[in-house]
Amino acid sequence: MMTGHHFLQLILCSLALSCLIGTSRAKCWISLPDKTLSELHRGCNTDKKSRHPDCVSAMHRFCNKIHYPIYIPTTLGVSREHLNGRIGMSCVKTHWGGHVSIHKLKLLDGGCKRTYLSQGRSCIKATHRFCKKRFGPQFAGISQEVSPKLLQVHCFKATLKYRVKRSELRRLVPSCRFMDSSTCFSAASRWCEKYGFPGGIPQESNHYSMEIYCYKAEFFGDVFTAKK
Repeated sequence: MMTGHHFLQLILCSLALSCLIGTSRAKCWISLPDKTLSELHRGCNTDKKSRHPDCVSAMHRFCNKIHYPIYIPTTLGVSREHLNGRIGMSCVKTHWGGHVSIHKLKLLDGGCKRTYLSQGRSCIKATHRFCKKRFGPQFAGISQEVSPKLLQVHCFKATLKYRVKRSELRRLVPSCRFMDSSTCFSAASRWCEKYGFPGGIPQESNHYSMEIYCYKAEFFGDVFTAKK
């Protein structure tokens, strides 16, 4: 006798097969609007933590386990905006994803010395430099999951990269000061949106500017952190 669970599995397998035999992947999403980020990582319980490692992990899991009918390990989740219990996020197909030791990343930026700093400025720069060194100057990098001695790093090829003056980013989001902040991630996304891309992330910075990498998204939209 077929149970509801078995029936759902059959539907998922059918969808996965249709995707594999040539349907555009962007049309192969399963929408589960009742699934929240806190269900994927209990630490992601407020939109104010959009740049916290807990929410970054939750967004990564959302992109890889919820919306695709088959597991695609090289898709990253990144925040764009946050407001009223929701995180505006994007899912981005990446060129490569894998575990990198914190020791190796520390050699690329000395400030990236602990895995709990995965979303800080130094580790953003280190993951970017790792991807750039491995794949070329057009590649951006960002970490997703965290373990005691490893970061799960994802590299993607930017659709546009540009060094943008801080003053220009502050015109988009006045509170954008630090590269790793949610406000600067919002400013980077808004800057890329002006040029027709769904979002972007900062990768390097100095006193006068930030290097912004725009991406092509598989999905972008608002996801609740917790059930109402």
